[in-house]
Amino acid sequence: MPVKRTKQQQRYTNAQRKRLLLEFRSSPMNDNQYCLSYCIPPTTWKRWRSKEELILHNKRHGRCPTMGGQGKKPLMPFQEELLGYMRDRRDNEKYLRVFHLMLWVKRNQRSWLEQYLLTKKNPANGYECLSRLLRRFCASHRFSHRVPCVNKVTQAVLDEVWIGYAVHFWSKYSEYDRSRI
Repeated sequence: MPVKRTKQQQRYTNAQRKRLLLEFRSSPMNDNQYCLSYCIPPTTWKRWRSKEELILHNKRHGRCPTMGGQGKKPLMPFQEELLGYMRDRRDNEKYLRVFHLMLWVKRNQRSWLEQYLLTKKNPANGYECLSRLLRRFCASHRFSHRVPCVNKVTQAVLDEVWIGYAVHFWSKYSEYDRSRI
């Protein structure tokens, strides 16, 4: 028995959609005739017609296949501030745990926290969900579990050593051409 091949789905760009909708406005054909003449599936055409104003007034580039806005929406509107806090804490060579992040959210984003907890079954479950959310946030921004070493040299000492080496290097090799170093 021969295998029936499925039809390859046609993808349209924003420019193609706009051109076809504008041509339809000036043509004497009805929707069905226009779909048949341009080989556009009727459901696709109905969807375009329902979103016609949005498609025609869209500012995205014509090569794009979508109208934008399909990306992942941020759950926490204060992500940049939280990342800044996390980086500052790491730069000061302090532990960074989910507990610290929860305290920061409680201190600095109380209204968001209250709204978030209202969406959960009970407060205990809400704090567990918040903890899980913050752990996923840390993992997605490449903050893994690290423990500071006892014998670790501070960043200030490392900076002094680096500057001292740079001064020594450039005083020794200053007469050489930079392209040869």
